[in-house]
Amino acid sequence: MVLKDTVAPNTSRVVINIFDVRTGKVMRDFKGTTDEFAIAGSGGVSGVSWPVFKWGGGKEDKYFARLGKNLISVYETENFFLLDKKSLKVENVMDFSWSPTDPILALFVPELGGGNEPARVLSTRRLGGAGAVVPLITDGQAEVCSC
Repeated sequence: MVLKDTVAPNTSRVVINIFDVRTGKVMRDFKGTTDEFAIAGSGGVSGVSWPVFKWGGGKEDKYFARLGKNLISVYETENFFLLDKKSLKVENVMDFSWSPTDPILALFVPELGGGNEPARVLSTRRLGGAGAVVPLITDGQAEVCSC
């Protein structure tokens, strides 16, 4: 495969391949610049915060997700497509975690505006069925700056 670098000369490119370990087949690739894979305030290798993807969705591991700038993209492991063909948009989201037993996400948004806007923890409704990622619970937290 030949990859033509069409970005600015000082910008690093990132290519992440997800393989089926039994067959060695590439199931999905993700390409972009380090800026596209970086999250506000993250650092990691070449500016990319690791792990880039978090696998979850309950006992069957039906989903994996990636944090971007102001969004979380959830993909289905069966076909590696973006769930509902759109990402979950959450302004200033900094981190997320999967429920260990169910396809539910918990999201963290830090305190903003010098303390005038409290930190928020959001939980999503169960994924699947209709597939919609819908906020289930929002809880404000005072004096919180990191997860």
